[in-house]
Amino acid sequence: MKRPILLAGFFLTVGIVLGASCGRGLSAQPPPAKFTELLRAELAGIEGKEAVIGLAEIAPGAKPGRHYHPGDEFFYLLEGSFTWAEDGKAPQVVNAGDLRHQPARRVAEAKNITAPVRALVFLVHEKGQPLRVAVEE
Repeated sequence: MKRPILLAGFFLTVGIVLGASCGRGLSAQPPPAKFTELLRAELAGIEGKEAVIGLAEIAPGAKPGRHYHPGDEFFYLLEGSFTWAEDGKAPQVVNAGDLRHQPARRVAEAKNITAPVRALVFLVHEKGQPLRVAVEE
């Protein structure tokens, strides 16, 4: 009678310990995509507009998804390469050292990311608008 209770207690304890250690391991992994805002400033002489400059980092194999920006986006690829698929245009390969412009509200997606990607991003948009808007597939 005591043996089944002891075994159940043992397996419950092992399950709790394994669950806790697996949870820590998963949370220690870096996020697939990260945007670090470096500067946000109102634009003088342009009422209601602001500029945001940041560093975008995308892990290998990550799929940031289709999206658009409410304002214009300019980015300079510091590291890595990927295929840039913008709606209505042929996909382009973007390599480190390339500079691109994504017009406001134009849907695009980064694909085929096999190595870490880092880009310096410059956004100009209406103050109070989100920096990025996800688009359903």
